[in-house]
Amino acid sequence: MELQSKNDLKLNWHITDEDIARYENLFNKIIKPRMALKYLSHLVTTIEELINAKRKSNYFDSVKTAPQNDKNLIELINKRALRFFSIQLIPLIIPRIATVRYYDFGLNIFYNPQNDPKHIRIAIAHELGHIINKMYLNNNADTEQTADLFSFIVMVDKNDFYNNVCKNFVFRSEPEIRIWSYLETSVSK
Repeated sequence: MELQSKNDLKLNWHITDEDIARYENLFNKIIKPRMALKYLSHLVTTIEELINAKRKSNYFDSVKTAPQNDKNLIELINKRALRFFSIQLIPLIIPRIATVRYYDFGLNIFYNPQNDPKHIRIAIAHELGHIINKMYLNNNADTEQTADLFSFIVMVDKNDFYNNVCKNFVFRSEPEIRIWSYLETSVSK
């Protein structure tokens, strides 16, 4: 984060250098390395949700017709086919851009789809800041400022990613892609 941004954040949001360092370290050393391993994460998550829904449905159908089998349940849990906590993003016309509701086995982030997509992303990142504070850092001093700080750090990174890093993952034109040559190379090995 640039020095001017840090100074502005401290002045306007009444946060400390320690707050900034804590969230930058959390994001850069814990969250970002994990995100870096999640190539095509939107697609992977979508497919995971489809398969997860199907497996859950099959499992619950089998439970209705057969005696409960703890071994099957343990196997499903070990394969991460059942989730014990999930975060759902739900579009809903609400007065705020976004808000979060906690439940025993997860939470919902409701967002107003009538807002600008950039503002929605910032608001969701803000709500994720509250979630990080409460559920990961166990921070009883969860404030709007610390959630905003987390949101700011995430959005600076996303902005850099889309403006600079993405160039490394895209081709300039369709002819450059030539996927068949990569497939032939990998098959022949």
